[in-house]
Amino acid sequence: MIISTKEQLKKVLSTELGEKSSNILFFKTNRFSLLWLLRYTEYFSSKRGFFGEIIFRIFMRRYTRVQLLTGCTIPLGVFGEGLTIFHTGSIVVNGKTRIGRNCCIMNNVNIGANNGEIESPRIGDNVYIGPGAVIFGNIEIADNCWVGANAVVNKTVSEKGSVLLGVPAVAVKKSNLVWWQKNNMNREL
Repeated sequence: MIISTKEQLKKVLSTELGEKSSNILFFKTNRFSLLWLLRYTEYFSSKRGFFGEIIFRIFMRRYTRVQLLTGCTIPLGVFGEGLTIFHTGSIVVNGKTRIGRNCCIMNNVNIGANNGEIESPRIGDNVYIGPGAVIFGNIEIADNCWVGANAVVNKTVSEKGSVLLGVPAVAVKKSNLVWWQKNNMNREL
């Protein structure tokens, strides 16, 4: 998702950071500043002209620095609105990956291509990705799924609400709740 308007930027930031979105200093190295810089950099990447290019380069440099300090590699335009990161540290996402709205991604997650393929995973809305999970290949994961801790997903999951566990991951049950409902967070379906 590339953010193109100020209204869209404000909506995304209020969804992801809540009240903290207005008073974050982007030189801090925590998950809030990572998300804040990600969204502002996406916003300025859509701006044209000399000054737009200069501001984008400044934000991109700061975002790259915070990625290095937090251990998170999240390219621009990969995640939809509502991204939640509870813990930073070793999150690597391929730039060709597409992930829907309201995704929760934990620490030590790797999402990418397989054996030099060009295609990366496409992940639906409201997906929880647990700590240490690995998702790779030209696959799709349906909406409202739960990827358990240390699960390795390398096959398409088309059933909504599946709970995926194991190596390789298999659907062990279905869940009627999405991750943010279980955690009493206010998001939209």
